[in-house]
Amino acid sequence: MTKRQRHRNVSREPLALFPDQPRLCTGCQQLLPRSAFHRASNYRDGLASRCMECANARVRAAYHKNPARDAARHRRRKYGITHDQFEAMLKTQANKCAICRDYMPPKDTHVDHDHGSGKVRELLCGRCNRTLGLVADSPRLLRLMADYIERHRLALPEAAD
Repeated sequence: MTKRQRHRNVSREPLALFPDQPRLCTGCQQLLPRSAFHRASNYRDGLASRCMECANARVRAAYHKNPARDAARHRRRKYGITHDQFEAMLKTQANKCAICRDYMPPKDTHVDHDHGSGKVRELLCGRCNRTLGLVADSPRLLRLMADYIERHRLALPEAAD
């Protein structure tokens, strides 16, 4: 019997075959209810070989092995920039935020982009990036906020930055 013939004999309703039978997790070696496993159509009974907890722990461990690689992959997928392009942007900006000009630690460096066109603008610190997000990139709202601060600063001269 070939592999293709064996797969033809597999039920297309695999979970109905053994509805109440516990399953052995290959990660923690425990017998667990079938509800503790992710669905996986590539397995004969339709369930993954590791329980959800073991599968999630495995993914977390893989992520923590090389977070810099995962950050570079995220920037490439979301913004379309390579690691070299990101490093060039950092060097051009001298590791400083494009708005406040404060030093940006590597973990607090954000790629700013236009949400309409998706075009990458510059690198920002977390505080400036969050602020732009909260005002929905609205120059009008930012001007109103600046006017508000200046108006109240004039009223209270002892207030500091």
